[in-house]
Amino acid sequence: KQGYQRRVHGKQWYQRRVHGRCATLDNKSNFTTPISLVKLALFVCDAYARFNHKGQARAKYVPKPFVLAALNEAANTYLIAGVPSRSAAEKKSENSFFTAFRSSAQEVDARFKHDGFEGSVIEVQREDYKRFHENLLTSVIDHM
Repeated sequence: KQGYQRRVHGKQWYQRRVHGRCATLDNKSNFTTPISLVKLALFVCDAYARFNHKGQARAKYVPKPFVLAALNEAANTYLIAGVPSRSAAEKKSENSFFTAFRSSAQEVDARFKHDGFEGSVIEVQREDYKRFHENLLTSVIDHM
């Protein structure tokens, strides 16, 4: 269940071998609003579904949840957005990221802001992000 870490174009990508994918933008970015981060996450998921790492059309694709985090240096926080797999989105069930984000933040005592309006987005203090991220990948996202 251990993930691995790699760098792509100067960005750190944390990729799960089986259950899901997660990327972290540690450099200054313009993705500091929930809508812009969710749109970027959707774009990345769409590109990943269509093309493999060599830029060739993908023959088959198994949808998995995707989590994208971006550093907001001005607020000293990470903004984190979750995109469910297509199969989970088609079920039209309750937003599983709302529950996953909240329980992961509470388990590691992270300082966070998570309103009910956009349940698939959470803001976590920079100092708490690593613990939140590790907990999310190792225990919570496996059940999505």
